[in-house]
Amino acid sequence: MRRKKLSILVANRLYAEPFLLFSFLYTKLYPEKTTMLLFVPVVIAFFTFTIYAEGLSENDVLLKALSNNTDIRIHNLESQTDSLKLREVSSKRLPQVSLRGSGSLDDSISSANASATVSQTIPGGGTVFGTVEQSGGIQRSTSRSTSDRRYVAGVEQPLLRNAWSNSPVELGIQITTINNELLSIGRRQRILSTLSDVRNLYWNAFERKELQRIQENQVTLTEEFMKSERERFVIGEASALDTLSAALQYANAKRNMLRIENESQSSLYRLAAALGVDASEVTISQQQDVLIPDIGDPDELIDKALKYDPQVKIFERMQELTSLRIKQRRNDLLPELNLRASYDYNPQPSQIPPLQPSGSGASIGFVLNYSLPSVSTRSQIEQQELSLKSEELSFEQHRLEQRYFLKELRDKWQQDKEMLHYSNLSVDLAYKQYEATKRGYELGTEDRLSLIKAQNDLVAAEVTAIQAIIDLKRLQIVIEEITGTLFDRFGVYINES
Repeated sequence: MRRKKLSILVANRLYAEPFLLFSFLYTKLYPEKTTMLLFVPVVIAFFTFTIYAEGLSENDVLLKALSNNTDIRIHNLESQTDSLKLREVSSKRLPQVSLRGSGSLDDSISSANASATVSQTIPGGGTVFGTVEQSGGIQRSTSRSTSDRRYVAGVEQPLLRNAWSNSPVELGIQITTINNELLSIGRRQRILSTLSDVRNLYWNAFERKELQRIQENQVTLTEEFMKSERERFVIGEASALDTLSAALQYANAKRNMLRIENESQSSLYRLAAALGVDASEVTISQQQDVLIPDIGDPDELIDKALKYDPQVKIFERMQELTSLRIKQRRNDLLPELNLRASYDYNPQPSQIPPLQPSGSGASIGFVLNYSLPSVSTRSQIEQQELSLKSEELSFEQHRLEQRYFLKELRDKWQQDKEMLHYSNLSVDLAYKQYEATKRGYELGTEDRLSLIKAQNDLVAAEVTAIQAIIDLKRLQIVIEEITGTLFDRFGVYINES
């Protein structure tokens, strides 16, 4: 870009011209050391451009944000919490073990009982269980002791409430899974938004650095002009008013320089805070090309954004979640009817009451429990059904608003690209105007005010060009966020498990 080339030319002239003058005199006096002297500026130039090229690129900032940004680190911890919640509800599928012990003491008998039960849920909401009971006692009057052991195995299967697809375990796992997916979608969007904020902070700092560079050039030019006017005043070619005007212009440039330096430093502080690093670690690379890719067919942008739209997945999952909750409430309205079948085996007779008698046998039975449907349960079902309709209407409104937003974004992209084109053209024209006015002023065909105006026009054109490209860059960040292409562009993988 022309303004970057201009900055390099001005910087080189400021530091190179005195050195070249010294080099010329030195070579005339000491011709045998010419080779060594010519080597020095090469080293200085290499060192200058090496330092100039250092700094953080946008990709560096993105990687630092992913590893250090506090919000993103919190999101990662939240994803671990989601996994723990799912593990908690899924644990109900695992075998459950319960242990129980009891004892009694009276005037005639001392007894102790212990039992262990293992149960396993099965598809359909049923439970398979097995129990081992060990009993023992002492009859005080005869000091006779006895013990017995009892085995029970069976299955209990609900037939109506909590049965089959209404199994509380399966419904709980499905609801938790959908909730985790909704949180994961929202978390991904928050990470994407955080990264977009960091990128905006980066380009804001870059813009401030560029404005600082332009203002430094302005300070240099006004200082040179002030010195030139004072020299012309000494020989009578300029008036006192000319020197005062030049000094005022230089003072204004220095004042603006201090303001921009403060803004530039503040932008670095904000970027450092977002990256979670010390401000001394943040330097912006100025030796980089600000590339603005073409978004292609603007209508494809709309299609891509509509396909990526996370609200589509959120709407679908919310519909599933609401349907599951309606299913839960309707399950509560069903009567409870359970089938229980068991086999009881007690191989050792018990001679001391109240211990269990010996023997074995199988049993099968039904348990029916029904409570009248409550008003609150029916009301909850109706609320969930209304929620489904409300979600549908909200989603339709969102899609409508999104289409208009994307069309507006498409138009702004095209407009900003044209603005950037004409801003760069203005820089070229302003530079040529300044050079022509400067030559005319030196020849006496242009006055001082024309030169000042040309100089100010050049600075204003360079500032406008910088702001135009940064505005387009910010628009690119928005587009990459709403289309979800940021991760692919920078090769970033977000673990959502």
